[in-house]
Amino acid sequence: MSNKIFSLSAFLYGLPVGFAFSFALGPVFFSLIKASLENGFRAAIYIAGGVILADLALLGIAYGGVQAFLPSGMNVAFWTQLFGGLLLIGIGLATVFKKTKNTEGVAIEPSGLIYKNIARGFFLNILNPANFFEWVGAAGVLKSKYQFEVFENVSFFAGALLAVFLTEICVAYFASRLRKVLNDKVIYIINIITGSIFLGFGAWLLWEAAQ
Repeated sequence: MSNKIFSLSAFLYGLPVGFAFSFALGPVFFSLIKASLENGFRAAIYIAGGVILADLALLGIAYGGVQAFLPSGMNVAFWTQLFGGLLLIGIGLATVFKKTKNTEGVAIEPSGLIYKNIARGFFLNILNPANFFEWVGAAGVLKSKYQFEVFENVSFFAGALLAVFLTEICVAYFASRLRKVLNDKVIYIINIITGSIFLGFGAWLLWEAAQ
């Protein structure tokens, strides 16, 4: 048994995987942009933190086995799609009908919004079936094809998670730079677009759950 604790090569392999995962145009991506435009860079950091917490949970499930975390016989795909779809539709409706306001100059978020954004990032990520299957697929490839040891798996996913976090931070940062040129009309249009995207993703998940 190896006594190594870190593999640089496995870490580097994980970086492009995490980069690719983070740019999958799902609800989290648009939520990051929306939060950054409306409430600034800091708000998006909290969402990104929630995303990483969800990814860690998904990795634990991927390696521990889904059945170890759920009641026997539970239809994982159905309940994930159902709750994920309802969550996204709720967020979509709230976004479409939200009162627009340019918050440029707001420096500090109330603590309640901090927890809200962390929770939003977590649940948007963990209730998206695509994210679950991405991490399960990556874990399966490492086990079957590369036969990584434990420290190599840890190194690989450390690189992947770091890439996810840094990519999302960069997206949020550049989006936050646009706040200075936004007006209420532009923010209203952005809310309609992002809300419609959330509604579309939510409807698709509910459709999948009904099949």
